[in-house]
Amino acid sequence: MTQAEQGPVASIAIVVVLVASPVWPLATNEQPNVEHILVLFAVGPVLAGLGVFLLQHYWPVIHPRLVVFPPVRRWWATRTRIFARAQIATILVPLIDEVLDRARAKSGDVLIVGSDGAYLTGEKKRKLHDAIRAWTNRGLTVRYLLVEPDRKALQALVGLRRTLKSSNSLQILPLEGLPDSAEGYLRELVTVLRTLHPTLVHFTSGDDEEKRTMWIESEHLPNEMHSSGNRWVPPEAMRQQATPFETWDDVFSQWKDKLKSLCAYTQPYEVAVA
Repeated sequence: MTQAEQGPVASIAIVVVLVASPVWPLATNEQPNVEHILVLFAVGPVLAGLGVFLLQHYWPVIHPRLVVFPPVRRWWATRTRIFARAQIATILVPLIDEVLDRARAKSGDVLIVGSDGAYLTGEKKRKLHDAIRAWTNRGLTVRYLLVEPDRKALQALVGLRRTLKSSNSLQILPLEGLPDSAEGYLRELVTVLRTLHPTLVHFTSGDDEEKRTMWIESEHLPNEMHSSGNRWVPPEAMRQQATPFETWDDVFSQWKDKLKSLCAYTQPYEVAVA
C-alpha cells in the first residue's frame, strides 16, 4: 500500500472499529460514568489499532474490487492508478470498457501480453472471454501474445475465436522461441516478459480522435491468477510524465515498437478442425 493510501485507510479503520464496537454505545451514552470513560480510553485504541492492522492487511484485496461501483470505476478510468494485487479479468476489463464506452470507440487494436495464459482457463476465464468478444464486436482487433504458451490456454483462445463474428479479429501469437539470428535485446525482452506484462490499447473514438490507454503488470508469475504492482494509465494521463525524461505516451510507443519486433517471430496458432 502506498503512503498516500495509508492515511485514509487508517482513518476509516478507526471510525469503523469505534462505531461497530461495544465502546461506541458507552461513549455516546447520555450519562456516561467514570467506568465507561475508562473503558473507552483503555479498549478504544486497542480496537482501533486492530482495525487498522486488519484493514491494511486486506486492503490490497479489497481495493481493486471497488471497481464494481460505477462512480469509482468512472473516477479510476480517468486517472492513473496502482493496484497492489489485481486480475486482468476483474479489474482491467471494467476499466477498458469504461474508457471505450465513454469515447464511443469504433475501431482499434488491443495487444495483451501474457506468460503461460493460465488465467484464460482459470476461474474468471468467462469474464475475459466475454470482454474479448465484446471488444471485437466494437470493431477492435485483439492480439494475444504468450511468451511461454500453455496448450490449454492456446486451445481456449482458439475456441473463443470460433465464436467471434470474424475470426481475424482475434490473433493468437505464441512465442515458441527465437532463432539464432534474433537480436540480443529481444532475448532480454523475452526474459522480462515472463513476469512483466503490458496491455496496450489504441483506438479511434466516435469523434475520430486517436486515443491510447495502457496497463502494466510488474509481476505476474506463471500459473498465477493475480498479478502484483499493476499500473493503469488512461488516455487522459498519456501525456503526463512517467519519468523525468519521458511521458506515458513515450512508454507506450516504446513497448509498441518492441512488441512489434517480437511478434515478427511468432506464427499464428491454429488448431485443425476435426
